[in-house]
Amino acid sequence: MNIDYVITNPPFSVNKELNQNSQYYYMQFLNSYIDGVKNTVWILPESWYYNNVVFETSRRLLYGKLRLLKLVKVPEWQDIDAKWAWLIKTESRSPNTVHFVVPDYEATVPQDMFWNRILPKYKDIYDWLQTPFQCPICGLKHNHLEKRCDRLYFNEYVLSSNLFNIKTNSDLESTNTQSNDIQVITNKGLKAISIDRIPKHARKYVGKWKIVTNYTSGENIEFILVKPSQVVSESFLVVYATDTQDDAINTLTYLNSPFVKKLMNSVRYNRHITKTSFYYVPKKEWEILINV
Repeated sequence: MNIDYVITNPPFSVNKELNQNSQYYYMQFLNSYIDGVKNTVWILPESWYYNNVVFETSRRLLYGKLRLLKLVKVPEWQDIDAKWAWLIKTESRSPNTVHFVVPDYEATVPQDMFWNRILPKYKDIYDWLQTPFQCPICGLKHNHLEKRCDRLYFNEYVLSSNLFNIKTNSDLESTNTQSNDIQVITNKGLKAISIDRIPKHARKYVGKWKIVTNYTSGENIEFILVKPSQVVSESFLVVYATDTQDDAINTLTYLNSPFVKKLMNSVRYNRHITKTSFYYVPKKEWEILINV
């Protein structure tokens, strides 16, 4: 018999005598039909997918067959423990890619990258994102994954792309030109520009201390400090601006911490760094309060 679609929900029974939990039964159930249908859709709580047994077993079963892994929020009216669930779609044929969807990000990536880099990295910060804490903004208890208070997160500071409207290949002056007093940091070195060429809405940032990073970067994201009277080309993203050097240095230290970079990489699966990359990064002033 040929079956086009099978939609399943995991069994929640537990066999204490055999010391086998519901994850074991679910994987056995999945294994019983995964090769016999064209398409399968299966739903399980997010925490299950970070169980070592489920992760390793499903990798063996689904490698080359997984087409979509989507994290969805469970409606509040459903009387179940999980707040989030993976919606998984499989196919027996088609290319070796998977479409991965989490809050504020989605991408189609090769299976090797998904299993070896993306999902394990997302697993590493799962517990931290799910741990309830007393929010310093609203005073209520919630977690980072639900993100109820936008003002708690660093993406509020991140400025628009190409803030100073300077193309990388622009015909800029050399820094030894006396008539120009604003330096431009580009991928081709230090250049100079007149204030007239900077948009009016961006001129207020020229005299500030700025923290920038390359708009495109590998996993080793680096933040650098830009002095007043210096600006950057479109190759860089301004992620923070302040009037004082001390504040800039403290923020720079925070952003260059392994914790921040791991959070950024958990939702960034291409080379671009945008506001979305800072979606789960808490503001530096809440570092102690939320026990990072």
